[in-house]
Amino acid sequence: MSTMIKNKFSAAEFSIDDTGVSFIRSNFPYKTLSFSEIQEIRINKRNIINNSIIILIAGIIFVGIGIYLILDFNINSDTVSLSGRAYKVIAFLIMMVLFFLLAGLLLIYQAFKKDVVMNIKLGNTSETFPLTILRENNQLNIFINYLKQTVGNKLIIEITNDVHPSSDDSRTVQS
Repeated sequence: MSTMIKNKFSAAEFSIDDTGVSFIRSNFPYKTLSFSEIQEIRINKRNIINNSIIILIAGIIFVGIGIYLILDFNINSDTVSLSGRAYKVIAFLIMMVLFFLLAGLLLIYQAFKKDVVMNIKLGNTSETFPLTILRENNQLNIFINYLKQTVGNKLIIEITNDVHPSSDDSRTVQS
């Protein structure tokens, strides 16, 4: 098992081995780079979603719609006799309100969710990949040490020491 960890790290969107970095879509590599082609690898903790402002606005709109439906929904049972069909409409409205509120809260949560990500800079472009799988499998420290050995000074780590081991080999910025 330790030889596999030393030679290869993979996640849903990328794979790293001794030859370089492969970008993956639908379980197939669509682009492979050698370590010499990479200008910089930055590991930091930030929002996983790139357009978090748009997701936050959508979440606020969904919650607003849910609250509007709650406030607008007014049935006075003294003046209206409800039939069986009316109860189905009321149940549908309650489900719709719950959908908007829960979807909005989920979007707001996703907009603020932060995790460790890897940003690979290639000239004018860059690719960002979440390192959630490596962190959850307790392989993040091993992965960072592997990158220190393979890319050296191209690695910039901007996360606190509780996530990675301290080392003088790379440029480390405490956040």
